[in-house]
Amino acid sequence: MTSQVNSLNARKNLPKAGNCRPPENAPADYCQKLKNGIARLRTAIQAQYEEAFPAEHEWIARAVREAEKAAWATPFPSLFFPALAHLRVHEGMPSA
Repeated sequence: MTSQVNSLNARKNLPKAGNCRPPENAPADYCQKLKNGIARLRTAIQAQYEEAFPAEHEWIARAVREAEKAAWATPFPSLFFPALAHLRVHEGMPSA
């Protein structure tokens, strides 16, 4: 029971998806540009996989959303998001 409470408290301390932590001396529009860039990446990556696997739209979209959420929990979401998205999509792909 204690471990469950501790894990819930740990999750509360994680940044929420889209929370931007600008570096020191960042321009005022840093967070908006970061969010826009990740949105463009999400659209491009999702479109790439949906073109190759059109019948699998739902699990591709879910995998990309999960990857974006995980990327925002890192200090460099734009760096980690593409790799995480590709990994999540490949994890869910039906084996040939």
